Amino acid sequence: MANNNEVYLITGTTLNTTLHSGSNNFAEFSGGSCNNCGVAINAANNTALINMGTTAGPGTSRNGVQILNLSTNAFSPAFEMNQRVSENISVDPTRSLVLSANELGNYAILQIQVDGSLKEFDASFFSGIADDSSAEDCSTGVAISGGEGTNSLQLVNLNNVTFGTTTYTAPNTIATLKTAYSFSAGLSGSAVAQGSGHLAVVTGEFGGNTFAVVQLPAVPSTGVPAVIDYVVAEIPSSAACGAFSAGFDPHTVTAYTSPNTGDAYAVFAGYSSGVPICLAVVDMTTIINPTKAPRGGAGFAANDIAPANLPASAVTFFAL
Repeated sequence: MANNNEVYLITGTTLNTTLHSGSNNFAEFSGGSCNNCGVAINAANNTALINMGTTAGPGTSRNGVQILNLSTNAFSPAFEMNQRVSENISVDPTRSLVLSANELGNYAILQIQVDGSLKEFDASFFSGIADDSSAEDCSTGVAISGGEGTNSLQLVNLNNVTFGTTTYTAPNTIATLKTAYSFSAGLSGSAVAQGSGHLAVVTGEFGGNTFAVVQLPAVPSTGVPAVIDYVVAEIPSSAACGAFSAGFDPHTVTAYTSPNTGDAYAVFAGYSSGVPICLAVVDMTTIINPTKAPRGGAGFAANDIAPANLPASAVTFFAL
């Protein structure tokens, strides 16, 4: 994220190259504005997609996406969308899609064409929530987005998409998480750990330490997607982070599946005075298992994990 059009290519702690995107405008979000606002990697063709402010292209939003070829360091033309771009875009390399759920309740999709150009399709349905990020379980085609200011998730089934001229239809629904905990600014950031666990993480922004692990369907279908299970918990205090405080827009959370253990992990950056100071790595496979992390109890909802029941081994902290 930057208030200019600089793009940094980094290996480890070494800055290799500074490039310049086609951003010529600020993209505006509820948490602020930015030129280059975020990045998603398409591992299938070694490209990076940058969500940004731009007035280049066919759209009218003054927001869009630009593709960077990481093999040649060459940019494709910036693509201005009609819809406001998502705070966090996501790439589905198997379906050649860029997911862009936005705060105006439209889960837009950019289709990557054979020549590498982009074509926008806006949702024909309105979520009714401020979709604050974009994520997907690419193996099953279930896309999600957290609703800022709410405890609700948007779910869209990309296995049954019908594309029109400029819009698309797909089975979709809203799922609301019931919890005694509170999320800072609601469900804002989201990520899916790709792999056999089919686990997603959703969390707040601008402070707070509450997060949820969501079990998504394990088998692809063509129907309305559903949340299979979920738990809500808090990241505890630690020597590395102190009292954990989540980062700002455009969300400081990601997820991955360990090639060593097969467990799914969520990674959170903890902030102090606007600066990242630590990482908290949560073993989602462990805490979604009720035999390892018991749920409920006095003062808690049925899917809540009380602080005393959160296994200490399920959260690892690293100072930055």
